[in-house]
Amino acid sequence: MTAFVLKIMLAVSVICGNAAVVFVDGEKLSGLYTILRMISMMAVPFAAFMMVEGFYHTKSRKKYFLRLFSFGLIAEIPFLLSSSVGLQRIADGIKTHIDANAELNADNLRKLLESSEGAKKYYQDLYLVTGRYAIDGLLTLSMALLMIILIDKVREKYFGIKKFAFVSLSTLVIMGTLAVTIIFPFENPLEIVFFVAVFYYLRGNRPAISLMSLLMVICFYSKFGVELACGTVTAALIVQSYNGKQGSNKFKYVFYCIYPLQFLILFVIKHYM
Repeated sequence: MTAFVLKIMLAVSVICGNAAVVFVDGEKLSGLYTILRMISMMAVPFAAFMMVEGFYHTKSRKKYFLRLFSFGLIAEIPFLLSSSVGLQRIADGIKTHIDANAELNADNLRKLLESSEGAKKYYQDLYLVTGRYAIDGLLTLSMALLMIILIDKVREKYFGIKKFAFVSLSTLVIMGTLAVTIIFPFENPLEIVFFVAVFYYLRGNRPAISLMSLLMVICFYSKFGVELACGTVTAALIVQSYNGKQGSNKFKYVFYCIYPLQFLILFVIKHYM
């Protein structure tokens, strides 16, 4: 499987996830919502894997970082607009289930999650998707890229000579990246940072990557439920079929543009429906 095919899968998974948040009422259409969200859960392994491969194949890592970071900044406002749709849906759910005059706050959200099992499953997922993060995933990915650029510099200097120094400094870089992405807060910080680290350290070792991916899904994705976590497991296994070839390179910048545009297009469609 070429990088081009994996990029198409990544684009589809991201669009499906945001379409589910913007258009699908998970209480009334729980089956469709679950399917779309399951596809969306494939995005993190796909994005992390392709970013690590890009790290090894790019002619300029500095330009690669600046490209990711720039498109992340461009996507930030559309990302927040899309997230606001999910927050509005939570507010509407509070008014429907609890009180027509209720406000969107932590206490009323807790009451909503306790109102019924169906409501709990849907609104808890909606909150995890839209309510916790203010900085979009492309910027999280750029921070993870900066992380492995720094680790690679440490590897060049210490690996094979002073392995303890390599391990210690690499761990500090990872912990520092996690601290920055969690505090500010970036989208999916733990998931993206750890998947990128695994794909970087274990590159070429398919059995080890598969095992570590499964362990990470258990640790990070169990909160979403078995159905949604299956999407992440599937993606982590699919990337193992990558054949090292780029495929078509004609649409290189199209994939960067798709990310901010899909947020904006979905929001505009929802606004004028």
